[in-house]
Amino acid sequence: MTRVLGVVVSVALLGSASGSVPGAAAQSTRFDDVAPDSVHAPQIEGLDRLGVFEDTECGEEKFCPQEPVPRWVMAVWMVRLLANGGPDKESNASRFADVDSDEWWAPYVDRFDDLGITVGCAAGPPRRYCPHDFVSRAQMATFLARAFDLQSGTEAAFVDVSGNVHAPQIGVKAG
Repeated sequence: MTRVLGVVVSVALLGSASGSVPGAAAQSTRFDDVAPDSVHAPQIEGLDRLGVFEDTECGEEKFCPQEPVPRWVMAVWMVRLLANGGPDKESNASRFADVDSDEWWAPYVDRFDDLGITVGCAAGPPRRYCPHDFVSRAQMATFLARAFDLQSGTEAAFVDVSGNVHAPQIGVKAG
């Protein structure tokens, strides 16, 4: 599974966990590059109907399922799912030095921070978010663990995460 599909599935599961992703039996999507028989098509269609992907498409009628997801896009998707569609407020200045407050998505990044899901990509001063970097699977594990207040594990079941800052969230214990 590619990195973006892992992220999409994680986001879809995130929405499914709250029971808010309609269309589990969707037959097709509006995206030309998502096959109707794809294992991911129902979740992509359901999230799309919720407006999660609005203004974050990679091209006209394109979802780009093989492409990685930039951090600013992940903030938009997660906030739309977890904060009833969007940020609580418009901000005049971003709290992250590398997020231009003129970007339409800047309030989503700040709300992502307000929700305690991100701490940015580097401690400050100044604080940075690295909006154009891509979300790794390890970062996604941390986002999901924080979003659902999951208890960190002591050891992940994967041999390739030893010493990784995200290892406790990768080894998270549900329930």
